[in-house]
Amino acid sequence: MGVNIENGILLCSTKFTHISEPVISFARRKIWFNMCCLKRLPNTVHVHFLLIHQEKQFIVIAATDEAFHTARWCSPSRNPRKITCIPEMWQEITSLMGWNDKTHYKLIGKPVQESEWQGFMFDMSQATEPPKTWGEYLKKPTINRFTENTYITIGEGENECQIVT
Repeated sequence: MGVNIENGILLCSTKFTHISEPVISFARRKIWFNMCCLKRLPNTVHVHFLLIHQEKQFIVIAATDEAFHTARWCSPSRNPRKITCIPEMWQEITSLMGWNDKTHYKLIGKPVQESEWQGFMFDMSQATEPPKTWGEYLKKPTINRFTENTYITIGEGENECQIVT
């Protein structure tokens, strides 16, 4: 007995919450992180931000409280907090990426452990705009419906999830 997937809808993983992956969000001059980031750097209260223009990467590096140019990324009770950007920094990020400055963008990152530092690397070219409502998600043209001869291939990057009919 097989499973009939003919009228199923493939839900892309980038549209779900990511509790086990580091995620950074950008919206309305604010930057914030999910709890996974804080748990992976448990003794870190302050971080450095590094923007690499050529590769369009946003790097977050754990810092000490005494270091210069740091931002406090969590509350004293270790909850994520929103960090407000100055207008010039926000303009630099949005113009580099061609982003709408009023839209919410989400990036899934990778932990980085180097000999001198540890933190996270976020590829800004992979930013997604989370849908506001479930109905809005279902209206997106990227939804694929299964047919009788459909199968799924799993890969990397942009080809992470393809449907072949």
